[in-house]
Amino acid sequence: ILTSLALGRKLSLQEQAVALEAFNQTSVSRIQRIAFAVIKITLLIELLVAAVLTLWWTRDLPFTAALTQGVFHAVTAFNNSGFAFFEHSLARFSGDAVTILTVTTAIILGGIGFSVLYDVGQQRRWQTLPPYTKTILVATLALNLFGFVMVWLLEVGNARTLGELSVGDQALAAWLQSVTARTAGFTTLDVSQLRDSTTLILMFLMFIGGGSLSTASGIKVGTFIVLLAAMWSFIKQRRDVLILKRRIEPETVQKALALVMVTTLSAFAAVFLLTLFEQRPFIDLLFEVISALSTTGMSRHITPELSAPSKVVIMVVMF
Repeated sequence: ILTSLALGRKLSLQEQAVALEAFNQTSVSRIQRIAFAVIKITLLIELLVAAVLTLWWTRDLPFTAALTQGVFHAVTAFNNSGFAFFEHSLARFSGDAVTILTVTTAIILGGIGFSVLYDVGQQRRWQTLPPYTKTILVATLALNLFGFVMVWLLEVGNARTLGELSVGDQALAAWLQSVTARTAGFTTLDVSQLRDSTTLILMFLMFIGGGSLSTASGIKVGTFIVLLAAMWSFIKQRRDVLILKRRIEPETVQKALALVMVTTLSAFAAVFLLTLFEQRPFIDLLFEVISALSTTGMSRHITPELSAPSKVVIMVVMF
Protein backbone atom coordinates (compact mmCIF):
# COMPACT_ATOMS: atom_id res chain seq x y z
CA ILE A 1 0.00 0.00 0.00
CA LEU A 2 2.77 2.42 0.98
CA THR A 3 4.72 1.64 -2.19
CA SER A 4 1.66 2.29 -4.33
CA LEU A 5 1.07 5.62 -2.64
CA ALA A 6 4.71 6.63 -2.95
CA LEU A 7 4.63 5.90 -6.68
CA GLY A 8 1.50 8.00 -7.06
CA ARG A 9 -0.68 5.07 -8.10
CA LYS A 10 -4.32 5.14 -7.05
CA LEU A 11 -5.56 2.28 -4.93
CA SER A 12 -8.22 0.03 -6.36
CA LEU A 13 -11.48 -0.44 -4.47
CA GLN A 14 -10.27 -3.80 -3.16
CA GLU A 15 -6.95 -2.31 -2.04
CA GLN A 16 -8.83 0.55 -0.36
CA ALA A 17 -10.96 -1.96 1.55
CA VAL A 18 -7.86 -3.86 2.68
CA ALA A 19 -6.15 -0.61 3.69
CA LEU A 20 -9.15 0.58 5.69
CA GLU A 21 -9.24 -2.76 7.53
CA ALA A 22 -5.50 -2.84 8.18
CA PHE A 23 -5.23 0.78 9.33
CA ASN A 24 -8.44 0.58 11.38
CA GLN A 25 -9.85 3.58 9.52
CA THR A 26 -13.16 4.56 7.97
CA SER A 27 -11.82 7.26 5.64
CA VAL A 28 -9.63 6.58 2.62
CA SER A 29 -8.27 10.13 2.78
CA ARG A 30 -6.43 9.35 6.04
CA ILE A 31 -4.71 6.23 4.74
CA GLN A 32 -1.93 8.08 2.92
CA ARG A 33 -1.13 10.27 5.92
CA ILE A 34 -0.98 7.27 8.23
CA ALA A 35 1.03 5.19 5.74
CA PHE A 36 3.78 7.81 5.56
CA ALA A 37 3.52 8.38 9.31
CA VAL A 38 4.40 4.69 9.77
CA ILE A 39 7.81 5.27 8.16
CA LYS A 40 8.45 8.45 10.15
CA ILE A 41 7.40 6.87 13.46
CA THR A 42 9.52 3.77 12.84
CA LEU A 43 12.65 5.73 11.96
CA LEU A 44 12.23 8.18 14.85
CA ILE A 45 11.74 5.52 17.53
CA GLU A 46 14.45 3.22 16.24
CA LEU A 47 16.96 6.07 15.98
CA LEU A 48 16.20 7.24 19.53
CA VAL A 49 16.45 3.71 20.96
CA ALA A 50 19.65 3.04 19.01
CA ALA A 51 21.18 6.28 20.31
CA VAL A 52 20.38 5.45 23.94
CA LEU A 53 21.69 1.87 23.68
CA THR A 54 24.83 2.94 21.82
CA LEU A 55 25.75 5.65 24.32
CA TRP A 56 25.03 3.36 27.26
CA TRP A 57 26.92 0.37 25.89
CA THR A 58 30.05 2.40 25.09
CA ARG A 59 30.89 1.95 28.77
CA ASP A 60 31.83 -1.67 28.06
CA LEU A 61 32.24 -1.83 24.27
CA PRO A 62 34.24 0.07 21.65
CA PHE A 63 32.12 2.74 19.97
CA THR A 64 31.84 0.88 16.64
CA ALA A 65 30.70 -2.31 18.36
CA ALA A 66 28.31 -0.40 20.61
CA LEU A 67 26.84 1.39 17.58
CA THR A 68 26.36 -1.86 15.66
CA GLN A 69 24.77 -3.58 18.65
CA GLY A 70 22.66 -0.54 19.49
CA VAL A 71 21.20 -0.21 15.99
CA PHE A 72 20.58 -3.94 15.65
CA HIS A 73 18.80 -4.29 18.99
CA ALA A 74 16.79 -1.11 18.47
CA VAL A 75 15.42 -2.53 15.21
CA THR A 76 14.80 -6.02 16.57
CA ALA A 77 13.13 -4.66 19.73
CA PHE A 78 10.79 -2.22 17.98
CA ASN A 79 9.88 -4.86 15.41
CA ASN A 80 9.23 -7.44 18.16
CA SER A 81 11.71 -9.82 16.52
CA GLY A 82 13.62 -10.78 19.64
CA PHE A 83 16.94 -11.59 17.97
CA ALA A 84 19.99 -10.73 20.09
CA PHE A 85 23.71 -10.80 19.30
CA PHE A 86 24.54 -11.70 22.88
CA GLU A 87 24.74 -15.20 24.30
CA HIS A 88 21.56 -16.21 26.17
CA SER A 89 19.61 -13.26 24.73
CA LEU A 90 19.71 -10.31 27.19
CA ALA A 91 20.73 -12.33 30.27
CA ARG A 92 23.91 -10.28 30.68
CA PHE A 93 21.72 -7.17 31.19
CA SER A 94 19.39 -8.70 33.78
CA GLY A 95 20.33 -6.03 36.32
CA ASP A 96 20.82 -3.17 33.84
CA ALA A 97 17.82 -0.86 34.27
CA VAL A 98 18.72 1.42 31.35
CA THR A 99 18.99 -1.44 28.85
CA ILE A 100 15.90 -3.29 30.10
CA LEU A 101 13.67 -0.20 30.25
CA THR A 102 14.88 1.06 26.85
CA VAL A 103 14.30 -2.29 25.15
CA THR A 104 10.89 -2.82 26.76
CA THR A 105 9.82 0.70 25.79
CA ALA A 106 10.72 -0.05 22.17
CA ILE A 107 8.81 -3.35 22.35
CA ILE A 108 5.69 -1.66 23.74
CA LEU A 109 5.78 1.16 21.18
CA GLY A 110 6.15 -1.34 18.37
CA GLY A 111 3.39 -3.53 19.77
CA ILE A 112 0.58 -1.04 20.37
CA GLY A 113 0.13 -0.33 16.67
CA PHE A 114 0.96 2.51 14.28
CA SER A 115 -2.59 3.83 14.19
CA VAL A 116 -2.47 4.25 17.98
CA LEU A 117 0.89 6.01 17.83
CA TYR A 118 -0.45 8.25 15.04
CA ASP A 119 -3.56 9.15 17.03
CA VAL A 120 -1.53 9.92 20.16
CA GLY A 121 0.83 12.10 18.13
CA GLN A 122 -2.05 13.96 16.53
CA GLN A 123 -4.39 14.41 19.51
CA ARG A 124 -2.00 14.42 22.52
CA ARG A 125 -4.95 14.65 24.91
CA TRP A 126 -6.71 11.67 26.47
CA GLN A 127 -10.17 13.23 26.11
CA THR A 128 -9.86 13.60 22.32
CA LEU A 129 -8.39 10.17 21.55
CA PRO A 130 -10.61 7.75 19.57
CA PRO A 131 -12.24 4.93 21.62
CA TYR A 132 -10.13 2.28 19.85
CA THR A 133 -6.90 4.05 20.80
CA LYS A 134 -8.00 4.45 24.42
CA THR A 135 -8.95 0.78 24.58
CA ILE A 136 -5.61 -0.43 23.23
CA LEU A 137 -3.59 1.83 25.55
CA VAL A 138 -5.50 0.75 28.66
CA ALA A 139 -5.48 -2.93 27.67
CA THR A 140 -1.75 -2.89 26.87
CA LEU A 141 -0.95 -1.35 30.25
CA ALA A 142 -3.22 -3.82 32.04
CA LEU A 143 -1.77 -6.88 30.30
CA ASN A 144 1.83 -5.81 30.90
CA LEU A 145 1.17 -5.11 34.58
CA PHE A 146 -0.75 -8.36 34.95
CA GLY A 147 2.15 -10.33 33.47
CA PHE A 148 4.70 -8.41 35.54
CA VAL A 149 2.93 -9.09 38.84
CA MET A 150 2.18 -12.74 38.05
CA VAL A 151 5.71 -13.58 36.90
CA TRP A 152 7.19 -11.91 39.98
CA LEU A 153 4.80 -13.58 42.44
CA LEU A 154 5.09 -17.03 40.86
CA GLU A 155 8.87 -17.02 40.42
CA VAL A 156 10.09 -15.13 43.50
CA GLY A 157 10.53 -18.43 45.34
CA ASN A 158 12.14 -20.23 42.40
CA ALA A 159 15.92 -20.35 42.97
CA ARG A 160 16.47 -21.23 39.30
CA THR A 161 14.93 -17.96 38.06
CA LEU A 162 14.17 -14.98 40.33
CA GLY A 163 14.86 -16.51 43.73
CA GLU A 164 18.57 -15.65 43.91
CA LEU A 165 18.27 -12.09 42.51
CA SER A 166 18.01 -8.81 44.41
CA VAL A 167 14.59 -7.16 44.61
CA GLY A 168 15.51 -4.62 41.94
CA ASP A 169 16.81 -7.29 39.56
CA GLN A 170 13.70 -9.39 40.20
CA ALA A 171 11.50 -6.47 39.17
CA LEU A 172 13.51 -5.85 35.98
CA ALA A 173 13.51 -9.53 35.01
CA ALA A 174 9.77 -9.92 35.69
CA TRP A 175 8.98 -6.73 33.74
CA LEU A 176 11.03 -7.80 30.71
CA GLN A 177 9.55 -11.29 30.74
CA SER A 178 6.02 -9.86 30.80
CA VAL A 179 6.59 -7.30 28.04
CA THR A 180 8.63 -9.60 25.82
CA ALA A 181 5.89 -12.25 25.97
CA ARG A 182 3.81 -9.86 23.87
CA THR A 183 5.63 -11.58 20.93
CA ALA A 184 9.07 -9.92 21.23
CA GLY A 185 11.02 -12.96 22.44
CA PHE A 186 13.91 -11.45 24.45
CA THR A 187 14.74 -13.15 27.75
CA THR A 188 16.92 -12.60 30.80
CA LEU A 189 15.70 -15.76 32.52
CA ASP A 190 16.03 -19.41 31.53
CA VAL A 191 12.49 -20.02 30.25
CA SER A 192 12.90 -23.79 30.63
CA GLN A 193 13.28 -23.31 34.40
CA LEU A 194 10.04 -21.37 34.90
CA ARG A 195 7.23 -22.96 36.86
CA ASP A 196 4.42 -24.44 34.77
CA SER A 197 2.03 -21.80 36.15
CA THR A 198 4.34 -19.00 34.96
CA THR A 199 4.73 -20.69 31.60
CA LEU A 200 0.94 -20.70 31.19
CA ILE A 201 0.83 -16.96 31.92
CA LEU A 202 3.46 -16.32 29.26
CA MET A 203 1.54 -18.45 26.75
CA PHE A 204 -1.61 -16.46 27.53
CA LEU A 205 0.22 -13.20 26.80
CA MET A 206 1.83 -14.60 23.65
CA PHE A 207 -1.52 -15.81 22.36
CA ILE A 208 -3.03 -12.31 22.72
CA GLY A 209 -0.01 -10.46 21.31
CA GLY A 210 -0.11 -6.75 20.42
CA GLY A 211 -2.32 -4.21 18.71
CA SER A 212 -3.57 -4.18 15.13
CA LEU A 213 -1.20 -2.73 12.53
CA SER A 214 1.71 -3.27 14.89
CA THR A 215 4.97 -5.19 14.73
CA ALA A 216 3.59 -7.71 17.23
CA SER A 217 1.67 -10.86 16.41
CA GLY A 218 -0.94 -12.93 18.28
CA ILE A 219 -4.71 -12.68 17.89
CA LYS A 220 -4.35 -8.95 18.75
CA VAL A 221 -5.40 -6.99 21.81
CA GLY A 222 -8.44 -5.54 20.03
CA THR A 223 -9.75 -9.03 19.27
CA PHE A 224 -9.31 -10.04 22.90
CA ILE A 225 -11.12 -6.94 24.18
CA VAL A 226 -14.02 -7.44 21.75
CA LEU A 227 -14.48 -11.01 22.96
CA LEU A 228 -14.33 -9.91 26.61
CA ALA A 229 -16.99 -7.29 25.88
CA ALA A 230 -19.13 -9.87 24.08
CA MET A 231 -18.82 -12.24 27.02
CA TRP A 232 -19.77 -9.49 29.47
CA SER A 233 -22.80 -8.55 27.38
CA PHE A 234 -23.90 -12.17 27.37
CA ILE A 235 -23.52 -12.42 31.15
CA LYS A 236 -25.47 -9.18 31.62
CA GLN A 237 -28.03 -10.39 29.03
CA ARG A 238 -27.58 -7.28 26.92
CA ARG A 239 -28.37 -7.32 23.23
CA ASP A 240 -25.55 -4.95 22.21
CA VAL A 241 -21.81 -5.34 22.77
CA LEU A 242 -20.40 -2.11 24.19
CA ILE A 243 -16.85 -0.81 24.66
CA LEU A 244 -16.43 2.63 26.24
CA LYS A 245 -20.16 3.19 25.67
CA ARG A 246 -19.72 2.55 21.95
CA ARG A 247 -21.66 -0.22 20.21
CA ILE A 248 -19.57 -2.89 18.50
CA GLU A 249 -20.98 -4.14 15.22
CA PRO A 250 -21.98 -7.85 15.14
CA GLU A 251 -19.66 -8.32 12.14
CA THR A 252 -16.69 -7.25 14.28
CA VAL A 253 -17.64 -9.74 17.00
CA GLN A 254 -17.97 -12.49 14.38
CA LYS A 255 -14.52 -11.66 12.97
CA ALA A 256 -13.02 -11.84 16.44
CA LEU A 257 -14.66 -15.20 17.12
CA ALA A 258 -13.55 -16.58 13.75
CA LEU A 259 -9.97 -15.43 14.27
CA VAL A 260 -9.72 -16.97 17.73
CA MET A 261 -11.24 -20.25 16.53
CA VAL A 262 -8.86 -20.50 13.55
CA THR A 263 -5.87 -19.70 15.77
CA THR A 264 -6.95 -22.16 18.47
CA LEU A 265 -7.58 -24.97 15.99
CA SER A 266 -4.20 -24.30 14.37
CA ALA A 267 -2.52 -24.55 17.76
CA PHE A 268 -4.43 -27.75 18.59
CA ALA A 269 -3.43 -29.38 15.30
CA ALA A 270 0.22 -28.40 15.69
CA VAL A 271 0.44 -29.62 19.28
CA PHE A 272 -1.25 -32.87 18.30
CA LEU A 273 1.31 -33.48 15.56
CA LEU A 274 4.21 -32.67 17.87
CA THR A 275 2.94 -35.17 20.44
CA LEU A 276 3.07 -37.81 17.70
CA PHE A 277 6.60 -36.90 16.61
CA GLU A 278 8.21 -36.09 19.98
CA GLN A 279 8.60 -37.75 23.37
CA ARG A 280 8.83 -34.62 25.49
CA PRO A 281 6.85 -32.98 28.32
CA PHE A 282 3.52 -31.65 27.04
CA ILE A 283 4.14 -28.17 28.49
CA ASP A 284 7.33 -27.87 26.39
CA LEU A 285 5.53 -28.81 23.19
CA LEU A 286 2.60 -26.51 23.90
CA PHE A 287 4.94 -23.61 24.66
CA GLU A 288 6.88 -24.26 21.45
CA VAL A 289 3.70 -24.13 19.36
CA ILE A 290 2.23 -21.02 20.99
CA SER A 291 5.56 -19.24 20.69
CA ALA A 292 5.77 -20.16 17.01
CA LEU A 293 2.12 -19.34 16.29
CA SER A 294 2.57 -15.88 17.81
CA THR A 295 6.06 -15.56 16.22
CA THR A 296 7.47 -14.77 19.66
CA GLY A 297 10.60 -16.86 19.32
CA MET A 298 10.99 -17.99 22.93
CA SER A 299 11.78 -21.64 23.52
CA ARG A 300 12.35 -24.04 26.38
CA HIS A 301 15.55 -25.15 24.61
CA ILE A 302 13.96 -27.91 22.55
CA THR A 303 13.86 -26.27 19.10
CA PRO A 304 17.30 -27.48 17.87
CA GLU A 305 16.51 -31.01 19.07
CA LEU A 306 13.14 -31.38 17.33
CA SER A 307 12.81 -33.96 14.59
CA ALA A 308 12.54 -32.84 10.97
CA PRO A 309 8.73 -33.33 10.81
CA SER A 310 8.30 -31.26 13.99
CA LYS A 311 10.45 -28.46 12.60
CA VAL A 312 8.28 -28.40 9.49
CA VAL A 313 5.19 -28.10 11.68
CA ILE A 314 6.76 -25.20 13.60
CA MET A 315 7.72 -23.42 10.39
CA VAL A 316 4.23 -23.80 8.96
CA VAL A 317 2.71 -22.50 12.19
CA MET A 318 5.01 -19.46 12.17
CA PHE A 319 4.11 -18.75 8.54
